[in-house]
Amino acid sequence: MRPSSPYGASRQEPSAVQQDWRAELADPNRQLYDRIVSPVESAYGMMSVALDEAFARRDRAELVCAREQVSMSAELLERFALRLGAIVGEMGEYGRRLPGVPAVSPLRAEFFRGEAAHSAATWGLLLHTLVPASRWRFGNKLAALRKIVARLAAEFAEAAAEIAEGSCVDPRLRWSQLEEIHYDLNTCLCETLVVLKSFLRPLSGAELGALELRLEKIHAVPVETPQPDVAPLSTST
Repeated sequence: MRPSSPYGASRQEPSAVQQDWRAELADPNRQLYDRIVSPVESAYGMMSVALDEAFARRDRAELVCAREQVSMSAELLERFALRLGAIVGEMGEYGRRLPGVPAVSPLRAEFFRGEAAHSAATWGLLLHTLVPASRWRFGNKLAALRKIVARLAAEFAEAAAEIAEGSCVDPRLRWSQLEEIHYDLNTCLCETLVVLKSFLRPLSGAELGALELRLEKIHAVPVETPQPDVAPLSTST
């Protein structure tokens, strides 16, 4: 689940980004990192399993069950997006109070498949290049990530609803969009983990405690597997 190297980090980017990712965190910082990351990774994993099952059932022509699984995956994706967006948002808000922020690499369009995410990453790279201030770059990247996650969640919900209702004009396109969005959300998750690790590295004990209190709402988002509540549908696409 966790990336083995920083997404978006290239040979031209500050070495601090790669060094922060590869280096070990001190125990209190690492423990907070794990407490923050575990729920969002679990939420992503549950959503992925539900979506994979939807595709598997579709491929077996079990279309009623496939639509139910798509509806379930949409609920789980919404919860995952809330968790991920909360992490990104709190880093941005809390970072305003700190004397310094970590170096970040820009989002890279080639790591996204969907048009909306690709466009946002391209624009973010341009702004990153034009404005060298590290604090502005940090805020810009987090704002871009949060915007992309919210947009992807909305697009997934729309596509999933059409599939579940059987109202798709082009079912193949809608199913393809679900796969595409899933891929791009994984990229957003990986990018967030890289920034989070760099963000936590310099924080002291008091700062870690204050940040954890702000992040408690992330753990309050439920991730129980929802029961399918889609009405019986015909087996036609």
